[in-house]
Amino acid sequence: MITKYCTIFFLFGWTLSVTASTLQGDSFRTHLAQRNSILTEIFHHSTPAKEQISPETTTQFEQQAGDSLSYYVSFLKGLAQPPGETKALFEKAKSRAMSNPTHLWSLFTSFERYNISDHAEDVLDSLYKIQISSGSIATPLVEHLFINLSRHAFSQENYDDAERYLSYAERFSTSPCLYERNRIFLPHATTPFLTTLFSFKNCFTASLGTWHGQLSFISALVSFLSTLIHTAVYVLLFVLLIRYYSVILHKLSCLYPRQIPYYLRITYVVLPLLCLLIFFSYPLFFATALFIIIFAEEKKDHYFALALVVGLMSMPLLRTVNADRTYLESPEAPHALYIRSLEENTDSLFRKTVYETLENDTYSQLHRALLYTSLSLSYAREEDFSRAAYYSDLAVRRKANCKPSRITAGPMHLLAGDIDAGLSFLEEAQEQYPQSAAANYNYSRGLLEYRNERYSGEYFRRAAQIDGDIIGRFTDENTRYFGKQWPPLRRYILGEFSPHYLWKNIGSLLAGRQHRTSLVWGYQFFHISLLPTLIILVIATLWAVVYKISHGNKRSSVGACSLCGRKTCRKCREGEYCLECKKSLGAISNSSLVESMKIKISLHKRFMNRMTGIIMNLLVPGSKVFFLRDTQSKNLFPFFMTIVVYTLYATILSTQFTLYFQRDTLVKLICMAVLSLYNIFFLVQFFHNLKHEITTGRK
Repeated sequence: MITKYCTIFFLFGWTLSVTASTLQGDSFRTHLAQRNSILTEIFHHSTPAKEQISPETTTQFEQQAGDSLSYYVSFLKGLAQPPGETKALFEKAKSRAMSNPTHLWSLFTSFERYNISDHAEDVLDSLYKIQISSGSIATPLVEHLFINLSRHAFSQENYDDAERYLSYAERFSTSPCLYERNRIFLPHATTPFLTTLFSFKNCFTASLGTWHGQLSFISALVSFLSTLIHTAVYVLLFVLLIRYYSVILHKLSCLYPRQIPYYLRITYVVLPLLCLLIFFSYPLFFATALFIIIFAEEKKDHYFALALVVGLMSMPLLRTVNADRTYLESPEAPHALYIRSLEENTDSLFRKTVYETLENDTYSQLHRALLYTSLSLSYAREEDFSRAAYYSDLAVRRKANCKPSRITAGPMHLLAGDIDAGLSFLEEAQEQYPQSAAANYNYSRGLLEYRNERYSGEYFRRAAQIDGDIIGRFTDENTRYFGKQWPPLRRYILGEFSPHYLWKNIGSLLAGRQHRTSLVWGYQFFHISLLPTLIILVIATLWAVVYKISHGNKRSSVGACSLCGRKTCRKCREGEYCLECKKSLGAISNSSLVESMKIKISLHKRFMNRMTGIIMNLLVPGSKVFFLRDTQSKNLFPFFMTIVVYTLYATILSTQFTLYFQRDTLVKLICMAVLSLYNIFFLVQFFHNLKHEITTGRK
């Protein structure tokens, strides 16, 4: 019976975990989208690959760059040199950027881009010290940068750096709830439980004032509950593993009283190691392994087997791609005026600075084109699209081969209502920069919005092949540039998409044939590689072998004691009772006392069974039917209703980053309200049943 408790408990805990990560990813992504810009995306694709940087290109850039870009010139020279001669140039780049925190951040992201981790760490520490010494503690951008670095380090399983970056974020925290929520969502495994509890309390205190804070608190609450449940589930599953392993040893020792065969002794070692491996690496597959055990050991429980199959197939095994990986992309090209305006949130001050800069004739044409592009984006933020288009034209005229200017011109003209010019700019940008994800994606969306041409999907696929995260980033950043009435993104990518798409393609997904990008979010629902599948097959085979051996002799067949319910082999029981119960009853000479003892043991077992059913019914409404006695009626409708409600809720959450739910806050809140009311109903029923059981005792 403990198998049932653990499996149902595990499935519910997993549902909470998926819900928490999705809520947290959405809330974090929404908050960052307000402070990011399309220019960061453009610069992300304008940085050349390392192998494309040569002394010739560096010299050409140095001739065009002004004094403010000297740090980046040194950086490019370092990239163009052999590995042994780069250190001095990198040190010069860091010293030249030291006077400007924005230059330091640009240099840091450049080191990160080219995987030069040692120098990146030094630059980051310098940036941190400058911010501290200048007193710029309440800087939202810096806080978000360090939080993103922490999340990125955690995704790379670099837990020490994740903690260090998060401590930096705390120093610059402008939103206590944001920091505390990330403290909760960061490493459960590396953060002490009491620290998580303390952060949860702080998040509760800091989240009462704003609507966004309340939504963050809800996601933190779900995450905290999932932490509790997973802790309990892992303990129970470990106990379960030991229990079944000891049962197998008992059966085989009865079957081979003298000496256990050598190949079975190897099985003793391999089986628990594989179980532990899958236990810590692939929890879902461990739940599947539990189902195999249940089917082997309790074949007569058809109701539970059917419900578990439905649960495993229906529960949200579906995860949104990169839901937890929201990184703040900072411009890696050396131009930070627009980012500075985002920090200060003052477009007028930014434009004033740009105008003053443009009056200086010493700047190169490339630099002036970038300034005009920044002006265009600044006016677009205020929805002054005519001026935005005008300055984007100036940028293209100043420098025809300036990649950011070319890519920006098309969207600005579309926003200004000049459809033909906008599509022309988009097409030219795509032809000039066919390896740019931004150029391909913008052209794709422009065709779809204004020409409704089918082959627009081809350019979208090209963009996604270049950058696998293109869907999430551009959906967040470019919505306002292309209108709000969009067809569903899934149907746009997959014309043949249907609700049955996932189940029709499970075979190829399990085999790992699909490309692991977010090109098609439907491909990523299962996201299971071949390795865990093979491990499951090995474990299933070993269980089958052991089960066959242990049941090959009638003397070792397992049965349950009719009084205490303990499972023993035939050799270790007498009649319907295990040896211990038989011994207890045999010590009583009075027949009436024997019957009284039987009734007492039976009532105790029934009481514990009912109490377990009540508790499990709170976690998974309707699951108490699996803990009723055979003589009681079993109604599976509430349990299947729970599966339907949880599945619907999780499916909506898993699709929220598509264009179905571009403005999905109301939908999420409604779904959360439905789920909460559904659970509140069973919570009331739980206390009512618990009171009844305590009042009536073990009658």
